[in-house]
Amino acid sequence: MNRDDPENPLAAYREPVASYAAFMDALADLYIRLGTSLAEGGVLVIQLQNLRRGGVHTPLPYDLQHAIGDRLDFVGDEVILSDEVSYGYDHGVSLFYRSPAHA
Repeated sequence: MNRDDPENPLAAYREPVASYAAFMDALADLYIRLGTSLAEGGVLVIQLQNLRRGGVHTPLPYDLQHAIGDRLDFVGDEVILSDEVSYGYDHGVSLFYRSPAHA
């Protein structure tokens, strides 16, 4: 979702989004639940893409990384190049998280 999109992709674009920050929080919560449900030592890979439309740049992967914060163990990121331009860019970004140790 671009920062200025009016519909919420997490609601199948059927309802308005409260704000981009609210969308990021909901998306982060989804991935945090996935990451914490992995077996110990498991790795969560999130593939996202920066978006550009009408001069508006949305650094979606890095906004999500910021929203997740330290609630998952961030391992690193990797840029994945593509032969095609999509959403204004020819690459995506993979974020890698390790599941937290279980007590």
